[in-house]
Amino acid sequence: MAIGNESSFILPGRGAAAAPMTQEHSREERSFKGVDVDQVIALGRRHLMLFVKFVAAAIVLAVIYSRVAVPLYTAQASLFLDVSKNPIILAYSDSQQTEEEAQTDGNMLSQIELMRSRSVAIAVVEKLRLDSDSDFLFAPLSLSEAVADQFTSLFSAASIDTMEPAARRELAITRLQDNATVKRIAQSYIFDVRFTSPSPELAAKITNAVAEAYIQDRIDSIAEAHRNANVWLSDRIKELGRETRDRDAEVEKFRRDNNLFQVGDRLVSDTRLEEVTTLLGKAHSDTVEAEARYEHARKTLAGDDAELVVSDVFSNRISTRLRFQYVDLSKRISELERSASPARDLVARLRLELQDIETQIREESARILKNYEYEWNVARSREDVLKASLLEASNASSGDREALVKLHELERIAASARKLYESYLERFQQTAQQKTFDITNARVITEALAPERPSFPRLQLVAFLAAIFGATAAGIMAVYRETRDVSFRDGAQVTEYTGLDILGEIPPLEIPAGDSGEALDTPALAFAQRDPLSPVAEALRAVKLAVDLRRKPGRAPVVAFVSTSPNEGTSLVAANFSTLLVDQGYGCTLIDADLRGRGLTRTIGYHANEGLSEVLFGGAEYERTVLSHRPPSPSFLPAGVRSVDGLWSHLLASPAMARLASRASDENDYVVLDLPSLVSGVDARSVAPAVDFFVLVIAKQTAARDVVADALVRAPEIRDRCLGVLLNFA
Repeated sequence: MAIGNESSFILPGRGAAAAPMTQEHSREERSFKGVDVDQVIALGRRHLMLFVKFVAAAIVLAVIYSRVAVPLYTAQASLFLDVSKNPIILAYSDSQQTEEEAQTDGNMLSQIELMRSRSVAIAVVEKLRLDSDSDFLFAPLSLSEAVADQFTSLFSAASIDTMEPAARRELAITRLQDNATVKRIAQSYIFDVRFTSPSPELAAKITNAVAEAYIQDRIDSIAEAHRNANVWLSDRIKELGRETRDRDAEVEKFRRDNNLFQVGDRLVSDTRLEEVTTLLGKAHSDTVEAEARYEHARKTLAGDDAELVVSDVFSNRISTRLRFQYVDLSKRISELERSASPARDLVARLRLELQDIETQIREESARILKNYEYEWNVARSREDVLKASLLEASNASSGDREALVKLHELERIAASARKLYESYLERFQQTAQQKTFDITNARVITEALAPERPSFPRLQLVAFLAAIFGATAAGIMAVYRETRDVSFRDGAQVTEYTGLDILGEIPPLEIPAGDSGEALDTPALAFAQRDPLSPVAEALRAVKLAVDLRRKPGRAPVVAFVSTSPNEGTSLVAANFSTLLVDQGYGCTLIDADLRGRGLTRTIGYHANEGLSEVLFGGAEYERTVLSHRPPSPSFLPAGVRSVDGLWSHLLASPAMARLASRASDENDYVVLDLPSLVSGVDARSVAPAVDFFVLVIAKQTAARDVVADALVRAPEIRDRCLGVLLNFA
């Protein structure tokens, strides 16, 4: 016999009140984001073999697939994109992109797409001549492709000779782009370039070619940009040259038309104005000096002879000689007059000569005065002329300054055009030099080598994924089974549907089937008696405890075992409960009240000629129909042998049944009834007035939840006096 090793029960009354709170706390603690972990674990335990089978089958299929799948090899190369401000790259590259702009995710993603672009793929195809490589064009990359190729080869064989060159080229480009991958390593500037192929050597060769083609594409794009820039710059320089010449010519024409000539950095008119101003100042000084000299000479000439002789205002060679003569004569006359014997004739003659000299001096002074007057008039005339010239020069300078503003504006426009022309000319020279210098900021730091092991399929990974898939499929199947399963899964579900406490669980027993189809035989009926420490005995002791806690003093309780559907083991449970009571020293009578099935009667009372049906009809005495077995076995009242078809409920609800139950209660410590199922009819409900307590037996594997709940709703007289539920796993 296979017997379980545990049982659980909840006593009615106190236990029932305390249990919900404890269970609710425990369930909340074992829940995660609304998922009851206990229920998930229980589901896994119930369908453990299903999970094992599905996972094992998936792993076997994964191993088979790994053996027959086409092995693929992935070669890997590392490419570094230098975004630092390298002075050489900045000097010889036309990129104006800053380091911050180059580091953006958008720029990095753009570089990835460039590596996977069609232009790079075309360059690789042309370099390696992949459009002429049949192994590359038609090699299967998966098991499905291999099977498809074998199938299509039966009807038509694809080959290079049968394809157009353009079609081969497109096929090579497509296969190259489909099997090449480029990804950025984290947030660095290093890119992984990978290619997958059935041939490891071809995978490494194509990977390196992709990296080299990308670098060459960058170099070609820079060179193309330089060429386009040179063409545009050349045209632009010609335009700017013509514009610069036109601007310079316009400046010179305006300067010529407005006489805006310069000496150094000054206009000629400004220089002339300054010179005239200087000359006018000197002329004015000369005029003042000439006037002062004239007035002084005039006043001197108008004075006495002595002043005229000694004054130097009339100094010239003649007047100086005459003054010297005058002074000599004056000395001689003075000397002669102071002599003791003056020569009067000589003195007189000398005085005449002196007067003559004075006359000459005055005449010469008058002549000199006229010269002074002339010089004064000339100085005034010159000053007047210079004043007129100054006014003319000032007016000319004012006009030139107004024109000079316009000239400066024209010069600024011309200078701007010249500067723009020179900058474009310098840029043109730089781009002309850059054309001959191939440089890029990308380089290969790790070349691809032929891989030694295939990257696909990897047995460990395929087996792991297959196991996950198998477990997922098993979980779906388990959930489907759970949704289709109408039986009770655990005691909590029984309580939820019935509102009754679980008194205990009857583990599976290996019992041969009787005539009624139930698993009943004599050893099974006394199983709790033979093994008092078994879970069966423990569950039945829980039933007895529940009865004792609610029984009325002074009267033996009548306990009826009932089920909702046939073949749920009520006869087995009732018989074992009776033997357990007798084994504990109590008097007990077991009554087979199942007048329809008569399961206990066919098992342990098959030799009886009379029974319950005869007693209720009044044709037999209770004492004669009760079968007494040798201890420790309970007294047994069989169902009888008389046919009572259609009268089952009438007999069980009759006063005779009530009197029989009362008499059995008076003569025993316990009375145990084995009742028919609730869905068989109203027999179990009919006997309710004669019963003190009911115990509901539910077969866990066969009882339908909705059927049990509906049967209890239809039998309130049983539900109200039901002590609880025994779960029968047998």
